Amino acid sequence: MKRRVLGPRTDVPDIVVPPTPKPQHEPELECPICGLKVLSMHQLNRHLDDEHANASEEVPGTLTGENVEDLTGWLRKKVVSQTSKLPIGLPSKLVKLDSLTSPEYPSLLATSPSPQPDTRGPKVTRKHWRNPSGNDFCHFPRCRKLLNVRNGSVNCRRCGELFCNEHTAFRMKLDSLAEYSPVDGTWCRCCESCFNSKPGYLDTDGATRDLFTQFQTSRQRIVDQQGLKTNQLENRLVKLVARFNEIDLKDEGRVFKFFASSSLGQKRAAEREVVAWASDASATHCHLCFKMFGVYVRKHHCRLCGKLVCGDEMTACSKEVPLGKLCERLGGVQARDPQYVIRVCLGCKDGLLKRRNFIREVEKSELPEYLQIYHDLTTYEKVIIILLKKFQASLVLVQGEPLDSTIIAANKSRGKLVESLQAYEKLAKSLKVAVPEGSDDTKIRHSILQHATWFFQENGGKFKRYWLEMAEVKPDLPAPKLTKKQIREAREELMVYREQMFLIGEMIDTAKKQRRFDEIPPLLDNLRDLEAMCGDIEAKLGEDGF
Repeated sequence: MKRRVLGPRTDVPDIVVPPTPKPQHEPELECPICGLKVLSMHQLNRHLDDEHANASEEVPGTLTGENVEDLTGWLRKKVVSQTSKLPIGLPSKLVKLDSLTSPEYPSLLATSPSPQPDTRGPKVTRKHWRNPSGNDFCHFPRCRKLLNVRNGSVNCRRCGELFCNEHTAFRMKLDSLAEYSPVDGTWCRCCESCFNSKPGYLDTDGATRDLFTQFQTSRQRIVDQQGLKTNQLENRLVKLVARFNEIDLKDEGRVFKFFASSSLGQKRAAEREVVAWASDASATHCHLCFKMFGVYVRKHHCRLCGKLVCGDEMTACSKEVPLGKLCERLGGVQARDPQYVIRVCLGCKDGLLKRRNFIREVEKSELPEYLQIYHDLTTYEKVIIILLKKFQASLVLVQGEPLDSTIIAANKSRGKLVESLQAYEKLAKSLKVAVPEGSDDTKIRHSILQHATWFFQENGGKFKRYWLEMAEVKPDLPAPKLTKKQIREAREELMVYREQMFLIGEMIDTAKKQRRFDEIPPLLDNLRDLEAMCGDIEAKLGEDGF
């Protein structure tokens, strides 16, 4: 083992360190007066300002006349040549040098940014602006704030009026003539009135696209496909039943019944003739529930489509259905052996019988009472909406030319509208009496009642408002003439109310005699209500009253 001796190692060659290169400075500049060499333009300018500020006095005769012009031209050339070699990103001290940014020699180091395209819209005119007078108020109705530093004094860019800050917090696009231009305009500050009056504001309809034709075409294509499939299944079943009937007819003519097994084999063969069966090797799973066929899940063929399905009772992918039941549901076909069963998959059963079952249930079943009332309510709603439009149109005619003919037409519309509203209210009240069959029926009835209440209040309020406007135009409007049926019903109603008033009067006298004074105030309230209702009916009857 070698022992290391302290000291420099002689077996390692000396590492030659290359000399450090001298920093390369910028090209040297020379003072044109004294010949002093400097490294930068900044040092040259400093040297000229410090040492040769009075160069004409130090070297007389050398910087006068043409020499001064030559020196100026030389300096300009040097500045241009040296600044072209300088990097783009200069320190801020060099950019702000007086010699490079003086008015006499414009800055050559300042790089002008590339012109950017102007993305702003057109400049909006201000010729229509209202000049402030110093004692102005906000032009917005019901505001009238004094325009000052606190409230603000802003001209609406569209109408030009003066507003406060609160009512100019809106923006809209305007063109050069201060008109609304949503495509090519400039975003400008505007008042609330101009913003609310722009076209399309609060337009609930908006842009629409009618897809009904496309939907109808697509739906009709699907319905046609389903109808074609149903017809195909029906034809297969009819052929199958006809083939079975032929076999049974031949079997009935035989004296000996030992050949029943042969007829059964003929029916099995007939099942294969109607529709081609899928091969057992073509499917490994049921095409309805996707269960894998095996020892416990057997393969079965549907007699109407020929596909392979399973016979699991949980999924009910296929079932053996008696031929008599299928013929009964199909109608127009009768089997000689109705007890003979055929296997039908779930898809074929639905395609064959679903529509027929639905039609049969609709024809047999009766709608619940509240649904019948809802059907009548929807009919009256359509009538009331149409009559309201007619009444409004007649009101416009009355306001324009209050002639007797227009007033009579308006009264006719009013009478029909009153009758429809009364019938609607009566139906809505009868909805409360209808007894629901379950919790779902209760929810449906409650929803129908809420809708009916809203519709009556909404359209009843409109009718009342229209009638008041009409009454302002012609206060002495004649009352609508009642029909004989209406007169008879009003008289009967009046008689009932008078009988109730008589009974309540007797109850009040009895309470006074027995000193039950706590029962008298509610009876008096009922009596006053009945008197008011009788008065309304008598006013409605007029000369046709008792």
